[in-house]
Amino acid sequence: MAEHTGVEIQHLDNPRLEADENTLRVDNHTFLELGLNPTTLSDGLMAEVREVAGKYAFRVDDSKILARSLWRKDMRTR
Repeated sequence: MAEHTGVEIQHLDNPRLEADENTLRVDNHTFLELGLNPTTLSDGLMAEVREVAGKYAFRVDDSKILARSLWRKDMRTR
């Protein structure tokens, strides 16, 4: 979503013990047949997120945003 926010994405190592990819298959065909009209990130939700984030940006403490916890003993400190 960097193209919507103008913020560079920082890729971090996954701290959890899990596969990088999974085989989860998601299909919303039935919901669409029932009349679901989804709001996609690019259509509506991101606009709302930007609006709320902009409204409260002055309250942000940048030192508390990046997760710095170690999930496993063998992980190196950053």
